[in-house]
Amino acid sequence: MKRALAYSCASFLLFCLPLAGCDDGGKSQANNTNLCGNDRIDPGEPCDGTDLGGLDCEGLLQGFTGGTLRCSAACQFDTSACSATCTNECTQGASRCDTGGTGIETCALGASGCTEWQTQACPQATPVCRLDGGLPVCAVDCSGACTVGASRCTEGFDGIESCVAGANGCGEWQAADCAPETPDCVIQGGGAVCVNNCVDECTADAVRCNPEASGVETCVTGVTGCTAWENAPCGVDTPLCELRTGVPTCVVDCGPPPCTIGQTSCDTAGGAIVTCEADGDGCARVVNTTCDVATPFCEIVGGAPVCLENCLDDCVLDAVRCNAGADGIETCVTGANGCAEWSNTACATATPDCLLVEGTPTCLYTNGSGESCSDVYRIRFPFYTEGDDFTADFATTDMNFTHSTCTTGIFLGSGPEAVFSHEMLAGEAVVFIQGLGVDGQLLIQANCDAAGACLDTVDDGLDDEVEYIIFTAPSDGTYYFIVKSYYTSPSPATYGIAIYAYETPAELTCDDGFDNDGDGLWDCEDSDCAGIEPCGDENTEARCGDGFDNDNDGFVDCADTGCAGVDPCGAEDTEARCADGVDNDNDGSTDCGDPDCGGLAGCVPEADETTCADGVDNDGDGAVDCDDSGCHGVGTCPNYLLVQRFETWPPAGWTISDGGTAGYSWQSSATSTAGLTLTGGTGRFAIVDSDEAGTGVLFDDSLVTPVLDCSAYTTVTLGFRHHYNDYSTYDSAAVEVSTDGATWTPVVTYTTDVTNSTVANLDLSAQAAGQATVRIRFRYIGNYDFYWLIDDVIVTAN
Repeated sequence: MKRALAYSCASFLLFCLPLAGCDDGGKSQANNTNLCGNDRIDPGEPCDGTDLGGLDCEGLLQGFTGGTLRCSAACQFDTSACSATCTNECTQGASRCDTGGTGIETCALGASGCTEWQTQACPQATPVCRLDGGLPVCAVDCSGACTVGASRCTEGFDGIESCVAGANGCGEWQAADCAPETPDCVIQGGGAVCVNNCVDECTADAVRCNPEASGVETCVTGVTGCTAWENAPCGVDTPLCELRTGVPTCVVDCGPPPCTIGQTSCDTAGGAIVTCEADGDGCARVVNTTCDVATPFCEIVGGAPVCLENCLDDCVLDAVRCNAGADGIETCVTGANGCAEWSNTACATATPDCLLVEGTPTCLYTNGSGESCSDVYRIRFPFYTEGDDFTADFATTDMNFTHSTCTTGIFLGSGPEAVFSHEMLAGEAVVFIQGLGVDGQLLIQANCDAAGACLDTVDDGLDDEVEYIIFTAPSDGTYYFIVKSYYTSPSPATYGIAIYAYETPAELTCDDGFDNDGDGLWDCEDSDCAGIEPCGDENTEARCGDGFDNDNDGFVDCADTGCAGVDPCGAEDTEARCADGVDNDNDGSTDCGDPDCGGLAGCVPEADETTCADGVDNDGDGAVDCDDSGCHGVGTCPNYLLVQRFETWPPAGWTISDGGTAGYSWQSSATSTAGLTLTGGTGRFAIVDSDEAGTGVLFDDSLVTPVLDCSAYTTVTLGFRHHYNDYSTYDSAAVEVSTDGATWTPVVTYTTDVTNSTVANLDLSAQAAGQATVRIRFRYIGNYDFYWLIDDVIVTAN
């Protein structure tokens, strides 16, 4: 403004001072009003030559912030060389609360001549800025206060708290008790109300013995209008409440009953019928009725005791079986009456479960999952297991070995471990081997304990390499075989673990699928096994159906010419051969997968409610029941509205929304350079990678499905495999649903890590069922954070 005043005064002097002086006559140039070009500002001239009246570009107050002001030949300002970089931030005179909500911003001209927001902090007494009638005002800080007009139930749900304006204008809770006739507070229509919310305890006028059996309770209507039990205690002479002919009655205390009235059985000697009767006071008593000489044997027939002339043996002497509860072994013995009967021996606590082992009932331990010493997986030799993800199958990391025998010469990893155990005899030798992917370490202990001693350890391999131990048991006992992953998140995470007999110099175990003597040959392939079962000519029914290459000619069972015409080999065209699991005619197809079995043994197309629920691959295509495409939408099998594996890119019908920095969005794993993998996924997958993009690249990018018609369905489910790697509080991954393509409803938002290969199953029924235009989007937000990987997107509906 100072420059503006200077300009005004200069103009005033130029125009006024000559008039105040004397006229010098017609010859004087002072009377000449057209003197442009004399480098002096004369009346009517804003500038002349180099005389700019002390102004510059910024001083013109025309929005210029720099440059060179010139005077034209016509003595007018030339602003062509002036520059303006400012931009009006707002409309002059406008006002608003500042971003922190602690002051009022007003729009005014700044020093540059452009409008800008100028902040005035709120005073301490009214420190918060808020809108009142659309205008910002400084007010009392009501943060944390309730909303005036809101209501809620008290903590005991016996009153209502209402939010009213306090002395400072902020909301505060005021409580009022519910009335006796409406004693319970509930939320209805978004507010709290007092209601009679009692629940009937019983049916009016019903009677029963009280829980202590010391009185009779009657169902009455209470003051709230709901029914409740009312007790009437029994008297001293008849202190006990019992049901007599269905009616609760106070009776004499009979003490512990010796039997249940009405029950009958044979006595332990098997020579009398035992009946439980009621005496005069109604108390139970045992009555024995001896069998007659002509029918001396008491046995249970049709659930009732009967005296018979001869025994009806329950079993064959010395036969054994698991009992009905599978917690004991029953043996057939001669009972007291001379008849054969089952006698039970309970399983021990350490081996509580009765199971058939090779046809023999055996009490076994309850096996663990192999997660730890307290959850050990007990195995039988030979043993083999493999999997796609070691850390998913054995997730617990709780064995950090400290004993010198476990740590010398081995760099112990920090990943989870798998723990197996087996009972071994002194001198018994085994091969303990691990490979197929994960970088693992092998340890053997006699006592499973992270702080205990190790009998042997090895860590010879890296990723995809094999390590093994040949171990001989020093004494009879239980030994623990431990595989520990070196990394907490190994890549690759696949694994294979085996423990089998070690035999030297000759291989004597010829049917376990392992090279027991380490000569590179196994089972019938090894000459050591000549003449040892099951090795020999493949020309008998047993050897032609055992799934074994008995004669080591490279052909198994029906594929071996020696089995021609030997059952089960032959044409696959009978009910039996179409259900035996054998490729009987050696044409590469088995059972229902063989065209010869069409219509036999249930081999029909999987397309109706019967074939889609029988647990059989009726059409031999490798898919059973609801997994068969012919069953989709049949019976209880869901309809598949969408199946996307992302093998082509962009996926047909999908939309990719690039809402952040242009050019950085969802892409195929085939074009990503990050080298990320999605464990368990099928081939390629979708990826959005903020880490790969680097700094300064913003992501708000969505991968959107085609429109799905869910109008005919009441349940809609979304499943997908993914790995979300979170970095900070600024990145997130969300699954959202829209029925109009404009409004999106969040279903789930991930803000913490999701383990690689996690399969999400989300119920979208509330958002999508009954809707004709459903879209699902996978939205990622980030800024130099990590990534989100997605595959196997499947939407089903019923």
